Formats: sequence, C-alpha cells, structure tokens
Amino acid sequence: MLKVMHNFVEKINPIYIYIGAALITLLLSNFILISPTSALYSGTFDANVKVRPSLTLNITSSGIATSNVVLNLDPASNPYDSKELNITVGTNNQTGYVLTMSTANGSSNLVNVADNTKIIPTLSQAAGSTPASLSDNTWGYKKDTGNYIPFASTTILSNNTRTNEDSTTLTFAAKVDYTKPSGLYEQDLVFTATPNMVTYYMQDLDPAVCSKDPIEAIDLRDGNTYWVAELDDGNCWMLQNLQLGNTLATTSGSMTLTPDDSNVSQNWTLTNKIPSPGNMPSTTITDDVSGSNSAIYNNNAFYCAPDGTNQYKSCYYNWYTATAGSGTSNVTGKDTTGVDVNESICPSGWVLPKGGSDSTTNNFSILYSYYPSATQILVDPVTATDNINGANKPGFLLSGVYNNSGGATMGERGIYWTRTAFSNARGYFLFINGTTSVSPQYYNDKDTGRSVRCLRETRKIYDIDNMQDMSPAIASNTNIGSATTLTDTRDNNEYTVAKLKDGKVWMTQNLRLGTNSSSVTLTPMDSNITASSWTLNGKVAAPGVFTSVSCGVGNCEDRYSGVTYYNNSDAYYCTPDSTNNYVGCYYNWYTATAGAGIGGDNPGTITPVGTSVGYKDVSSSICPKGWYLPSGGGVPLSGSTDDRPNSDFNVLYNNYSSTSELLVEPVTAYNNTSGLPRPGLLLVGAATVSGIGNVGKYGGYWSRSAYSKGTAYSFTLGNSEIYPQTINYKYLGQPVRCLAY
Repeated sequence: MLKVMHNFVEKINPIYIYIGAALITLLLSNFILISPTSALYSGTFDANVKVRPSLTLNITSSGIATSNVVLNLDPASNPYDSKELNITVGTNNQTGYVLTMSTANGSSNLVNVADNTKIIPTLSQAAGSTPASLSDNTWGYKKDTGNYIPFASTTILSNNTRTNEDSTTLTFAAKVDYTKPSGLYEQDLVFTATPNMVTYYMQDLDPAVCSKDPIEAIDLRDGNTYWVAELDDGNCWMLQNLQLGNTLATTSGSMTLTPDDSNVSQNWTLTNKIPSPGNMPSTTITDDVSGSNSAIYNNNAFYCAPDGTNQYKSCYYNWYTATAGSGTSNVTGKDTTGVDVNESICPSGWVLPKGGSDSTTNNFSILYSYYPSATQILVDPVTATDNINGANKPGFLLSGVYNNSGGATMGERGIYWTRTAFSNARGYFLFINGTTSVSPQYYNDKDTGRSVRCLRETRKIYDIDNMQDMSPAIASNTNIGSATTLTDTRDNNEYTVAKLKDGKVWMTQNLRLGTNSSSVTLTPMDSNITASSWTLNGKVAAPGVFTSVSCGVGNCEDRYSGVTYYNNSDAYYCTPDSTNNYVGCYYNWYTATAGAGIGGDNPGTITPVGTSVGYKDVSSSICPKGWYLPSGGGVPLSGSTDDRPNSDFNVLYNNYSSTSELLVEPVTAYNNTSGLPRPGLLLVGAATVSGIGNVGKYGGYWSRSAYSKGTAYSFTLGNSEIYPQTINYKYLGQPVRCLAY
C-alpha cells in the first residue's frame, strides 16, 4: 500500500507504561491520513482515475481529543493495566474507505530503547476480554468489547459507502512480572485512512461529491475524462473543454446520444465532423433583431483538432450542434432577455451555461464576478493549452474558434457557447480577449464553431416555476415521489407534475391548452414543435362532436383491410368547468401532434407503410417546450421485429399495474387537484362523431406513436381493466398527458 504523508500527518503522544520505577513506553508515533489534496496511484488501478475525497480521522481518550494513554503497572499490586483509544473516521467518498493499523518497522514486538535485544513480544494467541487474561510479559489489543488478540497489521475499520462517521474503540494492555528488565520499550504504530478507489462518471456524478478539490470523471459516451470542481460561484464546472466527437473518424462515423447519457430528451445523432483543414459551413439569413445578414447553420457541424497539431484538447461546435439540434433559427431570441435551449451535447445531468444580458442569471457573468480578470478566469499560466492538472479555478483556454475559413485566433481568444439565443441568427457566449478583457454577455453568429464547457445542473422540479423551464437534467436530478405545480407560459394554466416510479416526470393532470382562448399560436420557444409556428384554432363547439375523413380508394389502410377514419384538420374540445369537471381538453391525433401527425392520403405521411415497417414516432406535439407526448406501442407488429416493451406507456404500466394505482384517488374524482406522486389518470371518455361519450367508464390518452395511416397508439383504462397498447382512430378526441425525461 502506498502511504502518502502530504497534508495531514500527526505525531501521536506515547502510551506510558509504568513498571515500578521503570518506564516502558508504547509509542503510537504517527498515523497517516490520505488528505483531500492527495492522489493515489497504483498499478492495479486505472491510470485515468484520480480521486480526491475528503477523509477525517480523530483519536480521543475518555472523551478528550488526545492520544496520550498512561498505564500504571506495579508487579506486586497491579501487574497489568489498560487504556482506550476511541477512533472515528468520516468521509464523503461514495465508495467509502479503509482504516488500517500496522507498525512502522513491520515488527510486533516492544523494543527496549536502551538495549534493542530486550523485547516484550505480543500475545502468541488470543486471550480473554480483561487485561488479567494476558500472559506475563506480553502485550496486545482488543477492538470494542472483544477479546485481546496478538498485534498484527490489520484493517480496523472499513466501509464501502459514504459515511458521516464510523467509530471503534481500541484497548491496549500489557502484563509484566519481575523477570522483565526495566527500561523504556517502544513500538511505532501507524494508522492509515485510505479512500477506496472510485471511478467517477460524468453522467452519475453526485453534486455532493463535486467540491473545491477537483476530481476527474469519465464521460461514458466516449471515455474522455475531464477535471471537474466546485468553483466560487457554487456550481460544479468542467475545468476542461468538451471533446465529444474527437474519437469519430474524420468526415465519417456517428455517435447517437440518448437521454440516458446526454442532456437530450430523445435520441440525437452527432455526425458531420469537419476534416482538417476544412471549414464550418454556413447559411446567410436576415437577423430578426439587427436586420443585417448573419450566418447560421441548422445542421450538424463540428471540428476536433488532432492532439498532435493542437494541444487545446477542444472540439468546436456550431450552436445547432452544441444544443443537440434544438438550437435552430426557429428559436428566436430577444436582445433583452434571450431564450434558453435546455438540451445540449453535455453529458446527462450537465447543461450549457445560461447566457443573456441579465448579469444576475448569466452563468458566465456570475462566474466572472468571482474571477474578475482574464488572468483569473484563464488557465494558469495563460500560455498553457489545457488544464491538465485540474487547477481549482475556471481554467478557460484561449482555444480560439473554427469558422468558415478554418481555425482562427487560437492562443489569442477563448470563446464558449451558452444555451441562450440572442436572435434567430446569433447566440450568447463568453468572450475572452487574450489577457486584456472578458465579456460574459457577448453574442454573434451561430454558424461558428466555438468551445463548450458544461456545468452540473443541481435544480429539481420544485426549483423552477414554468413548464417551459424543464430540462432533461432537471428531471434527472429530481427524486422519485417529488411533486410540484408549474405554470404553462402559453396560457398561464397551472399543472401538478410529479416524478413517478418509472423514473420520469409526468403531468398528473390533463392538458388544458385552448381553454382560455379560441386561438393559440405555438412556437419553438414555448412548445414542442420544430416548425417556425403552428396555430391551435380548431376549437369544436359543445357538445364536442368530432368529424372524420375516410381514406381514399386504393390509398386506405396499410394494416387493416377496412376503411379507416382520420382527420388532417385541427380539432379539439375543452369541457366547461361548470358543466363537466373532468378538467381537460380532447384533441384528435393531428392536433395532439401539432399538425405533424398526418395520415390518410396526405403527402409525406409519417405513418408506417406495409407490414415490415415498425413504429413511427412524431417528434412534435402541443406539449410545452421540454415536454413530450409519451411513446406507445408494445407487441411486435406483423412482419416486424420492432418490439417496444420499453415504450413510455408500457413502462408506466409496469410500475403501476392496477387501476387503483393509475387512476386518481378516489376513482370518481374529476381532477387530480392534489398532484399526488401517482399518474392520477381520469376516466374522461372520448370525443367522437356523436360527441363526448363513455365519461366515467374509460379514459384513453394519446401517444406519439403511429400504428398505421389511420390509427395511433393510446393508453386506455377503465375501472377494472388496463390496455397500454390500444390502437385508436386518429380522428378521435382524447386527452393528452405530457412527460419530461
């Protein structure tokens, strides 16, 4: 075992043993504590793993912080004596620690200081629980209430999990007679508290582990490692630039990001790595704020310089790529507050910093207030090309940019994306101009490849106010069973939401979009749509009669032989609170998917064609931004191996497999007003060609998954039955529940 006396080494006072007028001393001369600033390396450990957990080791005797233990021995009247040492160990290391005891020279004998040929050996075998049970002229120790045993190098305490404190009592004793020569006897005991080695992963990093002392964590997606630490603003930051994609082959290869490993709500593929010495593509558009021509690129584009030619260890991403495809020109910013995009290529649980003109919320502005100069915010020294030592400071780099002319300003400027749009063509970023100036609220075109630093998201659902504030990282941080009320900024309706047993955050009330007005225009800033806008205006009059359109001859149903009905027109109905307190609205599938879920004869159909094609999901919906229609489906389709046991509705059912668990309590209630941490589904029936029917008998909820041209999957249940894989006609009006990953 490698023992490091780096920052916390204490000399422990001797244990005195008196034998008449002679003095025998057992010296516990030192213990070794692996300090928070020490790193352990061993050939048996991954060389990439460097951990610096916090450890505390305290030794007291009779409640007093001292290691001085006195044993009074008189061969005639008191031939033996004992004293206790109380040992306490605490750690924040998630895999615990080991506390060992040994001797400095490897011997277990007490040695006469004046004559090293004279010794007192340790016990040869275990004795009883009292000092009197020891053999003459021997010494030993016991742990807590056990028996005295021979001294040997051994583990005293260990724990495989984080612990505030573990304690034990060691009792040392000696027994002598007149045959033992008088003199000073000693032995150096060494107590070593060592953290168990741990591999930290970016995706699983507990915010409590992130402290002022840096640790190195592995990105599960590609094996890249990053130093991370809590900086003076209180946030846990990456101390090195993101290198996601550097392992992909130049101009080819791809990496699929998932909600499990990245800050995305749905799978997204990173591709289009720019070759060296290529350049970043761009498209010129008219900026909606300045009115001037600006450059944007609504497609993947990134560049990673080989280490051999650029030691900045940085990849450069346009804003679309940095935001994992969610930062398009449709996300229109404003020159006063900006619009945040909550998804990114950061690891799950991590986010792009918030930008914008408000210095009280801009993460870079706040960080700069604690490190108010370029030399403080840059890696030290500023000529360094990577924060390889994990210095406990931001450690930003003058890594430059990669633009439509190739790499530029490397060694001169450092530029880092935020998640905040300034306009449809420009985004906010941190701009460091050499060692002379820092501008945390800068903005410019979205097409340029800039560096990325991520910070750990610590907020939970009850730390935000609006539905649109939700992000995958916030959902991940939230504990199962947590519930709160959030406001939909589109119409100011409030909804109870909860993280349910399936590990996802759900609305526990039915969507009511459209209740407050006859027309609602949705945009990517407030809704789950990719088009520049979509208008909800097809409100159906009472009593909620929905129309249908039949498939054309020869173009009808690809999974049924009969004619199937659908509707490619906006249609929804909201029950008046005064006449029917099943609070919520009914939407046909075209409306629920914000016009993207077309079918029938419509060109560009998204639905499956033929029996060999699997499920087809629609990415857009009338859910708030950051929220999504659940995925549906279950059993394999005819002729397909595309099974879906893990669809959102199936997983929900597997965790709440009875109607009493799924339905609002009591089942006759009209609305889940309590927002209990349970689904709280309602038996609201459906809107048909005859109006609202089967209220109080069953409830069906749309998924985002098409089954055919005229049908889509629903989750349907009654008072005593549950059907998580129901197939319903798309013209039907059914309620909507949205979820956030």
